[in-house]
Amino acid sequence: MLVFDDVKKTDLQANFQSDCVATQPPANFQKLQRVPTRTNAFLLYFDPTQIEPARFGKFFDYAFYVAAADASPAVWYTCGTQVYTQGAFLDRSETVHFTVHVGGATDDGALDVPLHSIASRDFIEIATTTKPAKVDLSQSSGIVLSLHSLLVDQDLLVEPSVEATASHPGYWVSTANVKLAAAGSKDVIRIHPGDTSLVRLQLEPRKLPTLLATLGSVKPDAVHENVTAVISYRSDLGGVLRTKPVNMVVRFVPSLISLIVALFGGSVLGTLAAQFLPGTWKGFSAMAHMAARGIVFSFVAELFAMLLVALGSKFVILQFDLDPWQFLPVFFIGFAISGGKEVLRYIGLVKQQHAAAENA
Repeated sequence: MLVFDDVKKTDLQANFQSDCVATQPPANFQKLQRVPTRTNAFLLYFDPTQIEPARFGKFFDYAFYVAAADASPAVWYTCGTQVYTQGAFLDRSETVHFTVHVGGATDDGALDVPLHSIASRDFIEIATTTKPAKVDLSQSSGIVLSLHSLLVDQDLLVEPSVEATASHPGYWVSTANVKLAAAGSKDVIRIHPGDTSLVRLQLEPRKLPTLLATLGSVKPDAVHENVTAVISYRSDLGGVLRTKPVNMVVRFVPSLISLIVALFGGSVLGTLAAQFLPGTWKGFSAMAHMAARGIVFSFVAELFAMLLVALGSKFVILQFDLDPWQFLPVFFIGFAISGGKEVLRYIGLVKQQHAAAENA
């Protein structure tokens, strides 16, 4: 007979119910965890990888093996054990005291046993690395997520398959069969206790619909899409499969080629607008020189704006907080730099700025 003492902690209570029968030695018993009793009368063998949740989720099935240390021939018992756990704990290992009774011999010992919770608590924290989550349209790399394990002594196993839904399914090539990918992992993603792993949610954006979605974006925190991903995970060594939904706001970042086209187009249009103001026409040669100069200055301004934003500052033109990584703000930068204050004054933007300043 194998008897375990109950585990009684502030956040965890565990009860063990074992049933032992005589058996042959398991084929791989040399590879099992081996724990001698206090006086070495018995050996307890245990494979923590064989822990399984019961069908109805009320307890966990463990398999222990007991062998008399000096018996000849060897005497073995297999002890199927049901472990009932309660409490607001996260899956972890506990040292458990046990007693073995065989015939008239009795001995006891202790071993570390992984214990699993059936309560609906999260073992993982999931967040996007940026808010909103940025999806680069030039790379089709998907959304980068940070997965942080809350377990203290057991690995966390994250399933690569994800259930994903989107507010605008037409923005994506497909929202079915979405996968999580991590560096160095081809199958289940393993996260060590307390560690954080960066993974990619492999949602591939459609280039044209997502580029069109960015045309109305001006502010750096504008949102283009909302995505919900349901991620499945469990603790190592037989934990219950759990799910955690993650709601993500997404911002598309146009490709570098798109931004160059926007900057070039805005610069050319600003130059033309400046040349057609009353009394400013000086011929095609002068316009060509002004266009070339405007393009160069526009690129310098765009690079400066990108640098400011990358360093955590804001890029403001005419009291507008602009995002230099979006199509429309880049077009406006090219137009404003190349057209100059004359065009802006003519269309009323500079005047409105002065008026706003006086009213303030």
